[in-house]
Amino acid sequence: MGTIGGEEIEPTATGKCPIGHQPDDSGTNPPNPRAALVAALTDGIKVAAFAGDLEAARVASEALAQLLGGEGSTGSSTVIDLQQRRERREQK
Repeated sequence: MGTIGGEEIEPTATGKCPIGHQPDDSGTNPPNPRAALVAALTDGIKVAAFAGDLEAARVASEALAQLLGGEGSTGSSTVIDLQQRRERREQK
């Protein structure tokens, strides 16, 4: 035990903060599980790519794409033929 300003305090596990004061981890803990998973996958993609593990980065990237695509997302997007669209526009 110690004293601060004449008031006795008990040290916490870290020994740095008096009881009743908790570290603020709001910047590191996302508000919901989906946001936490997005953050973890994003970090995983970065780490895997820098390490040269492109297969792991690809798998994590696909998982992230499905997560961000919403429920029932197949991970694929519609591909359009730009030349065909331009020709249609010119005909109008």
